[in-house]
Amino acid sequence: RKGSHVYEFGDHGALIVMAKDREPTNEILYSWDEGMSWKSLPLPELINVDNIMTEPNSTAPTFVLYGVKNNIGVLIHLDFSLLHVKQCEGVEIAGKPESSYELWSPNDGQSKCLLGRNVHYIRRKRAEECFNGQQFERHQFMHNCPCTEANYECDYGYERNGLDGSCKSLTVDIQTPRTDYIPEYCPPGGEYTISNGFRRVAGDTCDAKSGLNRLPTVVSCPTIFGSVTSNGRIVALLLFLLCFILSIIFLFQQRPNILTSLFDYWDHNYFRNYKYQKLSVLPQTVFE
Repeated sequence: RKGSHVYEFGDHGALIVMAKDREPTNEILYSWDEGMSWKSLPLPELINVDNIMTEPNSTAPTFVLYGVKNNIGVLIHLDFSLLHVKQCEGVEIAGKPESSYELWSPNDGQSKCLLGRNVHYIRRKRAEECFNGQQFERHQFMHNCPCTEANYECDYGYERNGLDGSCKSLTVDIQTPRTDYIPEYCPPGGEYTISNGFRRVAGDTCDAKSGLNRLPTVVSCPTIFGSVTSNGRIVALLLFLLCFILSIIFLFQQRPNILTSLFDYWDHNYFRNYKYQKLSVLPQTVFE
């Protein structure tokens, strides 16, 4: 449609309503197929339309048009649910011929991964003239893509060394992260990060483990054993348990009867200070 128009979306984006806003008009235009075809709805008189509004989420098929007629304000309520268009069906089998819905994934023409993720939305097929309904919930399926160079930008304090080069520090002439810098507050068992010169683009959720990893280096805070990584702590714990088990085995080999001796000693020393009396007899001293 040519010319200046004011427009609004309804029914979760399935319905487009518009009207001329630079000259008086006596019709409203609406489309069920994303603008491939338009239908006209007559107005009772010529009106200078100012705007068309709907509820904030644009899920309802109802609108309010307001404007001016003969210097008097006009409000017109538009309810497209009265057109008796059928209800959309088959949301659970989206993509099949018998369904009113399809799976759609936004892309930039080169890759379907935008901001590090591939998202599939369920939306009404373009040529289907049907209502989604105000209670319709738009489903989406998302998975993160492997990180590539396009998912990163230079971190604060770094700049690109050429158009496609690495990120170079503006303060120090080094290309490897400094692991000797320790924050002022770094409790034992904690961790801190050191920038590699890159960071993910804001809002990007790409998977660095399965792709290009330029995330900050994670370093463990120093402990009594120095700066030990989490893998190092696990190895140390396993070595300690192994030494303890070997010590127990060696002790049993040298003294096979050690358990019997311990139980005999415990029974003898634990019960020897107890004196039992009949219930009908009073103790002879305060120590009994």
